[in-house]
Amino acid sequence: MPLTLQQRALNLEIRKFILDEALSKKPVEEAYKNLTVKFGEKQITYYELDFWYYRFYGGDQELQCNKDFGREFPLREVCQTMKMVFNGIPIKIDNAELKCSSQKLVFNYGPNFMKCVKVDGGCNLIKDGRLKFIKNGNFLKVAANHVKFVMDHARLSIGTLFIHQLCLEDQEVFISGDLKGLMDFILFVKPGATIDLVCNGKPDGMWNTLQELLGAGALFEVHSLRSTCRLNRFVVDFTEFFVPRVRVSVEDSGFLIMIHTGIDKFLRIEMRIGSGGKTIIRKLQNSYHAKDAIEKVLPSTPRYHAAQILCGLLSREKTLIGVMEWEFEGGIDVKNQADEQTSIQATIAKIVSLVNFFQKFSGKSQIFRANKLMTSWNLNLDMEACLKQMFVQEDLKKIERVGLMTSTTSLTPAASCDSYVPLSGMGIPCGTNSVLHEYDPMHWNMFMLVSCQTPGFGVLRFAQFNDTAKELWNSVKEPIEKISDKKYRKVCLVGTFNGRILMMHERSPCGYWVYGILEKNQRVFEDYRRLNFNSCGLGWLCKKCTDPIEYNYYQNLGRRVLLEPKWSGILQGGYEHGKAAISDRKDLARKSYEKDEKMKKNSGENSGEGTMVQKMWGFGNQGVEDISQRMAESVKIN
Repeated sequence: MPLTLQQRALNLEIRKFILDEALSKKPVEEAYKNLTVKFGEKQITYYELDFWYYRFYGGDQELQCNKDFGREFPLREVCQTMKMVFNGIPIKIDNAELKCSSQKLVFNYGPNFMKCVKVDGGCNLIKDGRLKFIKNGNFLKVAANHVKFVMDHARLSIGTLFIHQLCLEDQEVFISGDLKGLMDFILFVKPGATIDLVCNGKPDGMWNTLQELLGAGALFEVHSLRSTCRLNRFVVDFTEFFVPRVRVSVEDSGFLIMIHTGIDKFLRIEMRIGSGGKTIIRKLQNSYHAKDAIEKVLPSTPRYHAAQILCGLLSREKTLIGVMEWEFEGGIDVKNQADEQTSIQATIAKIVSLVNFFQKFSGKSQIFRANKLMTSWNLNLDMEACLKQMFVQEDLKKIERVGLMTSTTSLTPAASCDSYVPLSGMGIPCGTNSVLHEYDPMHWNMFMLVSCQTPGFGVLRFAQFNDTAKELWNSVKEPIEKISDKKYRKVCLVGTFNGRILMMHERSPCGYWVYGILEKNQRVFEDYRRLNFNSCGLGWLCKKCTDPIEYNYYQNLGRRVLLEPKWSGILQGGYEHGKAAISDRKDLARKSYEKDEKMKKNSGENSGEGTMVQKMWGFGNQGVEDISQRMAESVKIN
């Protein structure tokens, strides 16, 4: 009996729903449960769902099929109990083995195996006891596609994958670039799996290539440093790693991850949704230029791939992060004040969802070890409290919220207006930090307001003891106190709407700064000074006393308006950010940075000529290809 138009439309809608479930890599039993909730149990049999699910999962996304589902009666449909048994049992393989040489690849997994052998005119694929000749087929690419399909099975779990490199005596392999297809499948190794490389024969020549191949996987849960050999893995597992700074910027359509390893040394991974719902991943090392990037097209969402990188690479027990910076859209960054509460609630919901996803993905509530959590100016305490849940509390020493105000005249910070709460409601020191590229008298009013409202105290710092700083110092008509060999102080009291404030002006050879402390908060300040008496009052503004990486980082914050215009959430806007004055200020700042970059390039400062940069694994020298062509090829393959 032919179907009506309404029945056909419903069938297509059901199949599209199953396609989405399969592409989301949800277990088949979860997909069936979701489908019955949406459409009811009588609309489709479990066997029919099973057929479409694994058809889509295998890469065939065609929604039409002439298969007759009424004549087949699979074993799993005998009874509900049998169906539960078939669908509920996970497939677990403790060890899988991959043997590869210049002529063949063999994949052993449990009781099954696959072999692909290079022959004249193509390759022979042997699986399930059958031999198939593939004309003009690259044996490594053919084999890798099969390994991908096996390892991406929804219920399959492989404990350890052993990779054996086999070579003939006095013959080196893995030198040719076209063999890189071998490691494509590493992206599909599930979280928690490990990779052991067992090298038989001569590793010289091919080993660096193999490490580079694994580097691509290192971004997706495979720990490349632990994957060279068992001895190195043992050493790395018991070695403390320190990452100076990690930055994560989150937007609705993408992620940006910056891993800073030194001054002007970083790994930059940008993920965004492309056409067809696939994720485009762009990787750069020590560069922002597209010509230096490597691009990949991968399934799933940017959030999923970001979780693979962050939870796989940075959540090890022995890895400590100096500063982990999180930026989000929304929050209090709105054009109209009337929209602020709605924006705040939406941003909190996004952060809670992301934190829950990361915790579920990593299998632990406290994912990262970091000394400081840094957020952007548009977040609030509730949002920071949500992010704090992801951190190991014993290591987290401070939470800091940072905003940046650029200038048309200065490329580097001229001052900063900060607040500091040594013991906040978070249980650890917290504070705000407004980075000012130009000091204006209005910033003094901002400093006074911060000092009045904070339960701790405020600090106004000047990068140089210039005419503006001298005028402020001289305006205090109080005697000068010598508090150490090179440090001097003036103290005065100022009345405000919230009580009297103790204004403490201090100078040293490093520079000039002012503390603003409400009289009722003096005990808080005294406790702080007792612990930090010998520290420089300028903080990160002092080139002499600050960690070089920290100093360099803040000096180049404003350059984001030029280098990362789409990821500049740290630039403060507020209710006026839609007005022409704010927009013009950013445009003028961008032009100033463009001019500065050209001058550096002409002088050879940024040319890098004569310097060989050693690329990290997965960040090799491969230029950006036509991404639209690569996405089209990816769709064909899948």
